Amino acid sequence: MKDVTFQFVDCGNSNIRVWRSKTRHKKNFVVFPDPPNLIEHHLAVLPQIAQQYNTFCVELPGFGYSKVNHRFSYSMPEYINVLTTLFNKLDIKRADVEVPCLGALILLYMAKASPSYFNQLYLLQCCSVDESKKWLNTVDLLNIIKTPFIGQLFMKTMKSMVARNWYRVALCDAHKNQYLAYLNPVLSAFKQGAQFRLADAYQQVLQLDGTSLSVPHDSTVIWGKNDITHAGSDMKSVLQHTPNANYIQFSTCGHFPSLEKTADYLNLVGIN
Repeated sequence: MKDVTFQFVDCGNSNIRVWRSKTRHKKNFVVFPDPPNLIEHHLAVLPQIAQQYNTFCVELPGFGYSKVNHRFSYSMPEYINVLTTLFNKLDIKRADVEVPCLGALILLYMAKASPSYFNQLYLLQCCSVDESKKWLNTVDLLNIIKTPFIGQLFMKTMKSMVARNWYRVALCDAHKNQYLAYLNPVLSAFKQGAQFRLADAYQQVLQLDGTSLSVPHDSTVIWGKNDITHAGSDMKSVLQHTPNANYIQFSTCGHFPSLEKTADYLNLVGIN
């Protein structure tokens, strides 16, 4: 697709990597990959969305090639500040947003703080704040990643192993044959300096208080029914933060609904 561009946007304490279409539509659509996924994992889907939307794909600070400096705190106010700066610089307003898992919590807090940036939210494999904390205890059984300093050191030295193990369980059985297609771009990116600051993100999620988190936007909560990484999660828990949400499950689908069930996903968001 020729009418697209990759760019880095200086947002203060983070330099954000963005894919954007050069189309001129009235509506905006922003996609956030689910780390360690990269923009590259979405390249087959983005041009289809760009037929109807000005389309952006954004790697979150501290993940992929969106590098952060030593002053970036990974706190929710810091994330909101960086993403607000990004949206302003890219002139993104009233956007439909696809955002997965823990990243969805960031966008929910941002939508509460600055609702005018958003139109509709598509929340993939997303739990409530409290349920997300419980989930972290199931995926970090030895409490390594959640432990300050030890978690950071572990992720710095073992991120390739974590990625390998993640894709082994995150893809549903029907899509296990795509394992290397997911993994290889990530391992290649790590060799080129891509980040996977999972420990910092985990440790900040544990500090969140979701008691008053609620957003008014129309939302769709989408879950892959066969995601064994969330086998014990309350998949409808995020509805407490999104009173105007629909809940949908995709069968024969693991942790990546928009990638594993692309046709169903595009039909759901109205891409013809």
